[in-house]
Amino acid sequence: MDVRPFFQRYGWIILLIVATALVFFFRFYQTTTIPPEPFSDHAEKILDVYDVSQGQTHIFFIRNTGREAFQMYWTLLISWIFRTGLSFLSLKLGTAILGFLTLPFIYLLGEEIGGRRVGLFAFIMAGIGVFFWESACMATVPFALCHWLFSLRLCCTGFMTNPKARAGIHSSGSCCLD
Repeated sequence: MDVRPFFQRYGWIILLIVATALVFFFRFYQTTTIPPEPFSDHAEKILDVYDVSQGQTHIFFIRNTGREAFQMYWTLLISWIFRTGLSFLSLKLGTAILGFLTLPFIYLLGEEIGGRRVGLFAFIMAGIGVFFWESACMATVPFALCHWLFSLRLCCTGFMTNPKARAGIHSSGSCCLD
């Protein structure tokens, strides 16, 4: 039995699944233990999440100098879904999930720039790279960086060359360059 036709047809999909499993492992392995203790910034974030849990809905969190308001609501949702409580683990887990969800955009950016091999390389490196991994472990949101990179790609290439993307952006009202 010749397996070459199978791998010619499904090889790339299998490679993507293996890469995703590898990245998933590196993203979430030892999330509960690394780093072992929060910094003062994390304690302030947990206090802000507590305020949200008590019904104080804010966009600007004074204690946390107004940044990452989304993270407070996201962490509360994560603590509710995974039953982790208002803890440092909730911060780390929520940030690791967001970091994992940004990886397809990094793949698409790499694919746009240099093809699917570059996209896969970027996906793997961002998934197991120390900067993104430490950001997730330290409970800081790398989401903004990836969103900015993907938006840059959209505005520089997709927005100018793809009429459907252009119509979608105009209809959403998020970017009007005309």
